[in-house]
Amino acid sequence: MAVFWVFVFFFGWETHIDVSKVPPKVMQSAQQALLGVTIDSASMEQENGVLFYELRAVYKGKHYEIEISEHGEVVEIELQDGVHHAITKPVEIKDIPDSIVDQLQHLAPGFQPGEVELKRLKGESLFEIEGTLGKRELEFEFTEAGVLISLHVRKAHE
Repeated sequence: MAVFWVFVFFFGWETHIDVSKVPPKVMQSAQQALLGVTIDSASMEQENGVLFYELRAVYKGKHYEIEISEHGEVVEIELQDGVHHAITKPVEIKDIPDSIVDQLQHLAPGFQPGEVELKRLKGESLFEIEGTLGKRELEFEFTEAGVLISLHVRKAHE
């Protein structure tokens, strides 16, 4: 369990910010990705030395999450009704590579996976796995080879 908390410290926490604090380059990228989008709220997080902004938005009456790097690169657009667009696709838990399952068991014994997505970013396959461990919600991101890229921890909704 100590290894798990070291990774939590190393990879950091998501921070909610006021929409007015989102850099213009990031807002422009969101507007270009979904013309006419309205941004409701924002958060930022750091992964591998790169700052990312997650924007919760409304576009044509539907709710989206848009993830954009500090450089303005749109990484992910996710429709919040469970349908994923372009960059991501849902994956069955049974289809997670063994290398990732081994890492999950080592880093977070007792972790209960929920949603799994396969992301393709710059030709690389990344697995994003969300689930719970006790009273915490965890989100892991691994390479296909089982290398941990990021880990986000939030208190579970009660």
